[in-house]
Amino acid sequence: MPFDIRPMTESDLAQTAALWHAGWHDAHAAICPPALTGLRTLASFTDRLNRRIGNSHVAALGNEILGFFTLDEDELYQFYVAPAARGSG
Repeated sequence: MPFDIRPMTESDLAQTAALWHAGWHDAHAAICPPALTGLRTLASFTDRLNRRIGNSHVAALGNEILGFFTLDEDELYQFYVAPAARGSG
């Protein structure tokens, strides 16, 4: 599946935040305290990602966001891949 990796833009924010929100809940909700899970709303992911647009990149196939990563200086801070793109190379 050929895709592009490019800097994230504001127009990517909603789709990328939704991917992060869904991925976090898929991986963490069952093992985190309910109080923390309750704080992890789509709005909270949108806000957190909005503050990191300049440090984030997306993997995109046309207008579809397949994944993203965020750097915090020299550390990989977040890395998420959409379920449909996992294992696709």
